[in-house]
Amino acid sequence: MKKLIAIFALLAMTLSLTACDEYQQIDFDIAKKKDIVLGNEVDSATIKTVGGEELTLDGSDDFYEVFDSINFEFKNGIKFSSIAEIKKGDESRSYINMNSYLLDGADLYEFRAKKDGDGAIAVIEEYSSYKQSAGGSQMVSFVNYSYKDEKAFGGNENGVKYITDKYPFFPQSGTELCDMQSRAVYLRTLIYSTELFARYEAFEINGQAYDFDDFANREYKLYENYIVFKQTAPFLNAHFAERDQQHMYMWMLNSDFSVTQEAYYSVETGKIEFIRIYGETIWHTANYLGIKVEMDIKIYVYELEGSESKQKIEGLIDRIKSSVE
Repeated sequence: MKKLIAIFALLAMTLSLTACDEYQQIDFDIAKKKDIVLGNEVDSATIKTVGGEELTLDGSDDFYEVFDSINFEFKNGIKFSSIAEIKKGDESRSYINMNSYLLDGADLYEFRAKKDGDGAIAVIEEYSSYKQSAGGSQMVSFVNYSYKDEKAFGGNENGVKYITDKYPFFPQSGTELCDMQSRAVYLRTLIYSTELFARYEAFEINGQAYDFDDFANREYKLYENYIVFKQTAPFLNAHFAERDQQHMYMWMLNSDFSVTQEAYYSVETGKIEFIRIYGETIWHTANYLGIKVEMDIKIYVYELEGSESKQKIEGLIDRIKSSVE
């Protein structure tokens, strides 16, 4: 009898350790990094504009004339590998890795997320595709979420659903899984709603002139290997409802919040290869109105190869379909 009890105890311990190992074996560091070596600061640098012309800079050119000449956007055909620490409102701090693949209307996002006080890692994958043709529209979406023992996944392919009775399609409200999904996708919200080096605008009320640009500091520096653009301002974005403009201006006068954006343009490749956004601000748009956010986001930028995106998407779809068969 004692031997039987010992066997059950050993089995229970083994299962427990296996579960712990499963959490620890999840690869958190999925973001692909680059080594950014600036080189020495220089007096001049030559870049190639989006029109294919060569432009020699000596540091005296206007910030936006230089930045606009390279025409960077968070756009189709680019892969972002992002590493972030974010503290939103009263939440504990979140740590997030994200790979995003945007190619021809097919968007795939891979997240790994964890939070202060908890070593477990959330895995989040979201894919969506929309195509319009003469024969009608085609919509595809496949998602996969897991955190500790919680799971949610499923797919919808042109009206054909891939779901299971055992797990929900999306994380259920109030669950730990839902909380981790919210933390992870907030990084996407921050990145894709950010106006890189936003242009603040002047306005006038009752004959009194105000200029939001009073609060923005911009500069760029020339190095052997990179041109580094930098802006520090109270907000990530520069659009305010007309009725709120004066209130926001007065708030800025009495606030010490600031967010810094940096973009590293490679002289060799003619591309922005790295972006960093860090500091603290009050979010003033969408569902996060009035929430204080602390952030340190590092974004490594790559040209997206179609084969890599296709392999990732097909792998996710195959896993979801096999899980519901």
